[in-house]
Amino acid sequence: MDAALIAAAALMGLAGAPHCTAMCSAACGLAVRRCAPAQPMAGSAALLVGRLIGYAGAGALAAWLVSSLGQLAATATPLRTLWTVFHLVAFGLGLWLLVMARQPAWLERVGTIQPRRTPGTLAFVSGPARAGLAGLGWFMLPCGLLQSALVTAALADGPLGGGAAMAAFAVTSSTGLALVPLVAPTTPGERRAKICAAAQGFVYVVSTVGTTGERDELPPHLTDLVAATKRDSAVPVAVGFGIGTPQQAAQVGEIADGVIVGSRLVRAAGEAGGPEAAAAAVGEFLRETRVALGG
Repeated sequence: MDAALIAAAALMGLAGAPHCTAMCSAACGLAVRRCAPAQPMAGSAALLVGRLIGYAGAGALAAWLVSSLGQLAATATPLRTLWTVFHLVAFGLGLWLLVMARQPAWLERVGTIQPRRTPGTLAFVSGPARAGLAGLGWFMLPCGLLQSALVTAALADGPLGGGAAMAAFAVTSSTGLALVPLVAPTTPGERRAKICAAAQGFVYVVSTVGTTGERDELPPHLTDLVAATKRDSAVPVAVGFGIGTPQQAAQVGEIADGVIVGSRLVRAAGEAGGPEAAAAAVGEFLRETRVALGG
């Protein structure tokens, strides 16, 4: 059973990596810059190691508590009903996540609870060690995905299995924790260089000013902006905002390392009229785009 739970937790983390990018990558970047500004790479590594240890410890504790409750239930008749209800609730939550592909509203509300701020808690250490301690407490952040993983780990046969499940979740979900900063056409050159120096995953170049959405044509300054960003950056450079056709994606693909399309896919799904039609419409657009990119 533990092997299945570990695999499930790993897949949960892998599927949730985009969620981690959106919700935690900026926070991770800020933690590293605050804790180890002079050693960003060592600070990032320490943060991830601390996060791994913290997640594994939380999983082991959850599994131990549930296992202890199960042992008590075996000897204390009144607790057997509670133990059965717990398993039914966990099974029901799993079915909900599988069928609905989203978390229940009550679990999302739990994930919005803000922890009490305690300034100066890590003042006694500095550098990568401080970043590692910040990662150690990462499991306490309000996150519905994390809490779902803890429920999975709690069903393990003992602390070892629970810790292994959360460790697997930490490893796979960490693929989404790279700091992805944005560079806009209005970003001064000096600031752009600093932004690129701090980037860990890739640099997101905003092609145009204004709100996100499709544009009839790409801005004329984009080639120069991407070239300047690539000179400043040691990581890939991707372009988003305003890309609405496969032809525009191909144009961007000639100058950038990656192409980001959002609003056009949302429109394709929204105009389709149903889930199956939406999937087909999005898939068709992506196939056309891949062909235009030469893939």
